[in-house]
Amino acid sequence: MKILVTGGSGFIGRAVCAAAVDRGLSVTSLSRHGASLPTHTPALEKVTWLRGSVFDEEALEAALHEAGAVVHCVGIGRERPGKDESFKRVNGDSAIVVGEAAKKAKVPAFVFLSAGEKPPWAHEEYLSSKRRAEVALAKLCERLLVIRPGLVYGPEKRLASYAAGVLRLVAAVRTPGPRLEANTPISVGVVALAVLRGVLDPTARGVIEPARIAGFAEVALSTVG
Repeated sequence: MKILVTGGSGFIGRAVCAAAVDRGLSVTSLSRHGASLPTHTPALEKVTWLRGSVFDEEALEAALHEAGAVVHCVGIGRERPGKDESFKRVNGDSAIVVGEAAKKAKVPAFVFLSAGEKPPWAHEEYLSSKRRAEVALAKLCERLLVIRPGLVYGPEKRLASYAAGVLRLVAAVRTPGPRLEANTPISVGVVALAVLRGVLDPTARGVIEPARIAGFAEVALSTVG
């Protein structure tokens, strides 16, 4: 199976691409940066890296050719108005545009990397734009899985790894509230496995909240696909 990962050169996107290659899938990434930054991950050398914008209709159509699933990882944590990078456009509109193109191309499965909570420094539009995309995609996609990770950490995100440790310590000494649960720390590798299950498991659909992601990812991938 071929999958298209939009935003595949980003932190989570690279992990998804590597996990999919390791599973034996054919992986194409479409992102503004093209090839991923060097991460010493051999699996990434087998990815077809396309440089372009999801808002480029021709580039997106070509990338979707023969795809059996789409994983949308495009997103920003901070707005940069001078570069036309707003939450509305990048976190919301981009997902809807890809969803519409996937529907047109008759791609049967769509996995959307959403969010469990907005970062403390971000405007409310960060989360509302993603929720708006979720609603739109539900109407467009034949099979949609929405994954809402909280704080995602990994070797490339040292600050996030430190914050994850603090949150785990807090959770250990008091009962987690809704906000803490929405920011449940989770490794990027686990998120990638959850995404991969969403791609391969034909019964996987709906919304996976932060506290459920690890359990969802634990299902042996040998039983699906």
